[in-house]
This record gives sequence, C-alpha cells and structure tokens, in this order.
Amino acid sequence: MNENSETSREPETGIATNKGRTKKPIVVTVVAVIAIVGVAFVAWLLWPGKAGKPVPVPRSVSFEETPSQQAAMSGDQKLTLSPEQVQRAGLKIETVGESPAREATSQMTTGIVQPNIYKETPVASLVGGIVRSVSAQLGQNVRRGQQVAVVFSNELAEAQSGYLKALAELDEHHRHHTRTVKLVEIGAASREELEIANTKLRDAESNVANLRQKLLLLGLSSQRVNSLISTSQVSSEVTVVAPSNGTVTSRTVNPGEVIEANKELMRVTDLSTVWVVGQVYEKDLATVRVGSGANITSDAYLGRVFRGRVSYVDPKIDPATRTAQVRIELVN
Repeated sequence: MNENSETSREPETGIATNKGRTKKPIVVTVVAVIAIVGVAFVAWLLWPGKAGKPVPVPRSVSFEETPSQQAAMSGDQKLTLSPEQVQRAGLKIETVGESPAREATSQMTTGIVQPNIYKETPVASLVGGIVRSVSAQLGQNVRRGQQVAVVFSNELAEAQSGYLKALAELDEHHRHHTRTVKLVEIGAASREELEIANTKLRDAESNVANLRQKLLLLGLSSQRVNSLISTSQVSSEVTVVAPSNGTVTSRTVNPGEVIEANKELMRVTDLSTVWVVGQVYEKDLATVRVGSGANITSDAYLGRVFRGRVSYVDPKIDPATRTAQVRIELVN
C-alpha cells in the first residue's frame, strides 16, 4: 500500500515540476514578441511612404503612473530627429503667423470709407460777425491751438468796453468803501452807510468777474484779459483756433461771409482710424459679429489687404433691400 501510495504521488510531483519549467519559456516568449512588435511599429512609422498617415496613439494598460514615470514627466523631455527622419515622418516646419481659417465662414460685400465720426471735432466761432480770413484749407493737417480763421465782431469789442467800464466802477467803489470805513471810525458816518458801501463793492466785484468770464468764453485768453486796461487795447477781431490735432475734413465758410455766434466753420478729424461701412444681407447676419476680423481691398491700392474688425452691426434691417449696415474699423 505504501509503495502504491508513493508511486501515485510521484507522477503528481513530476507534473508540478514540468508545469513550473514550462512557464518560464512562455514569459520570455511574450516579452520578446512585445519587443519585436515595438521595433516593427517604429520602423513602420519612419518607413518611406508611411509619412503623413495617421497613427493610433498607443495606450498604457495601467492608468497609474509609477514614481519613476512621474519623475521623468516632471523633467524636460527632448526628442532629436535627424533631417532624414524628419523627412520620412512627413514633418513640416512653418513660421507661426496670422492666416484666415479655411473652415471659417466669410461674407463678401462692398463698402464706403468714412471718417471715424467719434474723432470729429467741429470748429466754431463763439461770436457773430464777419469772417475776415480762413487760413485752413480742406485736407490740410492742423495742430491744436493753430489759427484757422479770423472773425470781426462788434460783440467782442462791446464786451471788452463793458469790462473796462466795470473795472473803473470797481475802482471807484473801492475808494468809496475806504472813505466810509474811516468816517465810521471817527463817527462821521453811520454803520448803515458802511453796509451800503459794502454791498455796492460786492456787486461791482461780481460784475467784473461776470464780464471777465464772458470775454474768456468769446475766445480771449486769460493773459489778454489781464492785460486789458485801456480802450486803446480793445480789438474787434477774434482768432479761431483748431481744438485738436487732425485733418480739415469739411469747410463751410469763406472770407466775407456774415456768421452767427456758435456757427460751425469747419471740422477737424483724427484720421488715425477710419470706418468702412458696408451692407450685409439679413440671411448672412448670423455669421457677422462685433469683433470679427475683416479684410478690405481697394482698387486704389491693388495687391494690398487692409485688416480691420467689425465694430458695429446695425440691428435695423432695410425693408427694401433686406440688408443691414456693418461698420468695420481699421487703422489708417
């Protein structure tokens, strides 16, 4: 019985041993196959004729990175390819730049170039009178403070004369007030007379201040008003100056014309940016938004493309043409 039992156990031990010995070749074979497949994959990727074709990205079996992988990912990784490898892989190097996307929806229309009305400044005469001269021509560039016209005005002359008269009255009230104060001190005048003198002095000071402000509003400088002390200095001509830097884009008067106060003589516009106003059909408005880029070409500048951006889309639709205005702003 013992012999049979021992005999029966021997085959079991032999089978276990054989199984342990047969597993090792299988593992080695699997590793070898994976290595061969990896080499074949890289060779297939760089093989001529395969460049430019999409290759599925190999996925890792494990979704967790080992500490060594994390350390490798945290450092700088560089891949150096020879020119032959770059050519075989179909890689193309281009300079980064701006180019319209092929898949982007575009609309084409015609438009009219207009000044940016937000940068237009009217030039007006603050007094009425006769235009003596106009020195600024249409299309001329002017600087802020530059003389552009001269207007002869009786109103200005009368305002200066009134200011000189008010100065004389103020001086008289000052002297009267000083005398009244001294008389009150010696008992020769009452307190009531002093209060009347104080009131007249304050009224005279207020009148001078108001007339001075009027002269400033009519275009006289503070320096000129301060130096005005006699009637010989009274001038009937007011100088009109440009209120800002820019280009004269309109002119409505000529020498010899009679104008009213605050009449616009011309317009000065900053043309650093301009508008291009076009019409877009109602069915295409969904593709046009504020901020969208736009390319503008002109027969006057063949071969040139001016880039701008949509700054306004009119919400109103023209019932006759079923179009809406679109405004593009670009640097001039």
